Amino acid sequence: MIRFTLIAFSLAIGCSPTTAVVNGQRLARPTIGYTDGYYYGITHYRAYPEQRGASSGLHAYGGRIAGYACGADFTYESDYAGRSIHLSGFVQPQYQAVGHENIQLPAHIEVADRDGRRYLTGSIGDDFSTNFIAHDRSAKVIDFTLGADGLHGQIASRRFDLDIVDVDTLAGTMRISTGETLPFELRGLTAMWSMPAADQAAILPYMLSCSRVDEGRHMEGVTTETTAPLTVVNIGHRG
Repeated sequence: MIRFTLIAFSLAIGCSPTTAVVNGQRLARPTIGYTDGYYYGITHYRAYPEQRGASSGLHAYGGRIAGYACGADFTYESDYAGRSIHLSGFVQPQYQAVGHENIQLPAHIEVADRDGRRYLTGSIGDDFSTNFIAHDRSAKVIDFTLGADGLHGQIASRRFDLDIVDVDTLAGTMRISTGETLPFELRGLTAMWSMPAADQAAILPYMLSCSRVDEGRHMEGVTTETTAPLTVVNIGHRG
């Protein structure tokens, strides 16, 4: 499965365009990358050579996006579809169900700009239990907005209501699958908005659904582990 997917994407990138016509000039498509040095790192191959909004009317190949975020490895193909950007690909989560190791899950995300907001909708995964997919089907959902009113909506089994604190920070609440409501901060907005819309869509669902692994109890030489949601996420952090 993994080998087949890698071959398929290698063939896709080999056949994808290397240039694009922008304002009457044929320009080479660049390779760009973003990382915080720890939680996420992505490379955008053959990106469109001009940064465009998600709903700018452009119809063109958007490039291939590959990388990791919060332990999940992913690969997407992106396309500008006029009123939106479409991402389709696969993700291999860090934590997978016993008996389903090395499974790559399908992922589909759509990005659209309207009414001063950026809308991100889609789904990641099937019915296997992973770090993104809980035991209920709703955990696959990506359905949130970004804009002047902050970030609001659902990502996996978490519900966010974040307001703008300053030019680089959103803060508010995150409700998790247990029903508990926790304080939450998203930092690094300046770095996030410097990315193309497709790259934002590639990393945000994983970063906002990220959990840390805490060491549990020691019993007869066995160490148990528990996970806890990250309540502060910094997209722009370096180091």
